[in-house]
Amino acid sequence: MSYDTNTNKSRVAWMWLIGLLVLGAVIWVVALANQEVTATVTESESIPQGTTYVDDPGLEYGETETRSLGTAGTRTITYEVTRRGGRETRRKRVKSEVTREPVDAVVARGTRVVWHCTDATSYDKNPYNDNYCEDSHGNARYVSDSEARALDPSYSPGQYGHWWYNSK
Repeated sequence: MSYDTNTNKSRVAWMWLIGLLVLGAVIWVVALANQEVTATVTESESIPQGTTYVDDPGLEYGETETRSLGTAGTRTITYEVTRRGGRETRRKRVKSEVTREPVDAVVARGTRVVWHCTDATSYDKNPYNDNYCEDSHGNARYVSDSEARALDPSYSPGQYGHWWYNSK
C-alpha cells in the first residue's frame, strides 16, 4: 500500500489547525467563565410592626382589647453584586430606603378595678360577713350584703356560682 506524502502532510496540517482552534475555543470559554461581572440587584424586606399599649379605665384590669391592627412596612435595598465564574464573590449595599412605614397595632389594657362577689352563707354563718368578694388584682375578703352590693352591682344575695343558698 502506498501513501501520498503530500496528502498526509495536508491532513496533519488540518488536524493541527483544528486542534489549535479547539484549544483556542476552550481557552476563550475558560476566560469568559472566570470573567468578573458586576450587576445591581434590588431586594425588598419586611419591617415588622410594633404594638402600642394604651390604658383604658373602661376595661376591667387584666382585660385587653385590640383597637386597630397594625401593618408591616417594607424596605427596598439595592446591592452591587460581583460574580466570578457564576458564583457571587462580593455584595455591597448601595442604597436602603423605607418604601412603606410600619403601622403599630393599638391594644387597650384595662385599668378599672372590679369586684366580683358571691354569697358564701353556707360557708360562713356570720350574717355581717357572709359574702366572698374578690377584685381584679386577686385581693379577696368577706363582706356583708350591703357592702357586696356596693362593691359589685351585679351581686345577687342567695346565689353562689350556679347554686342557690339561703342568705337570711
